[in-house]
Amino acid sequence: MKRIALLAVMDVLIGVLSVGSAHAFDQADLNRLRTTGSCVSCDLSQAYLIGANLIGANLSQANLSEAYLYRTNLTGANLSGANLSGATWTDGSKCKEGSIGQCLK
Repeated sequence: MKRIALLAVMDVLIGVLSVGSAHAFDQADLNRLRTTGSCVSCDLSQAYLIGANLIGANLSQANLSEAYLYRTNLTGANLSGANLSGATWTDGSKCKEGSIGQCLK
């Protein structure tokens, strides 16, 4: 049920927010996250993950720089070594440059 909800939310967000806009993330990596809930060492920079349900997702070593994570549920997610520089955090604040593994504000 959670995976279905994640897929539905991400499909809508990708379709609505990325139409006509340039993005830096790797679409194959985003698809892997959507289907498996894991994306180790992925390029998700500037990805729109707003409101996504990423409970328990493995995002270790992922590049999430400048990603949009507002209202994203990252409960239990593995962000070990993830680059969060300039990301919009779950509460809408920006992560400082050099944020690795956690959002420094």
